[in-house]
Amino acid sequence: AAEALNGYGSAHWRELGITQDYFDRRGVFAAVMWSAPMLVVSAGMLVHTLWATSALLVDVGRAKVAHKMRAEERARAAGG
Repeated sequence: AAEALNGYGSAHWRELGITQDYFDRRGVFAAVMWSAPMLVVSAGMLVHTLWATSALLVDVGRAKVAHKMRAEERARAAGG
């Protein structure tokens, strides 16, 4: 599909208002223009996922510490 789109762009680049022929036979220009925005969005999603995961790990660690402290208080209250 990228080759066909680049073929059309190569034949009609002046009509499209472009000052230089960026279109090649293998479709690299169309593939880059199509995939670059998706790669940027994917990288943003990855960063957000890592941030959310780290926040959840901190919450779980705090919950573990609080649970351990409550268990120790109960043990002290029951034993002494």
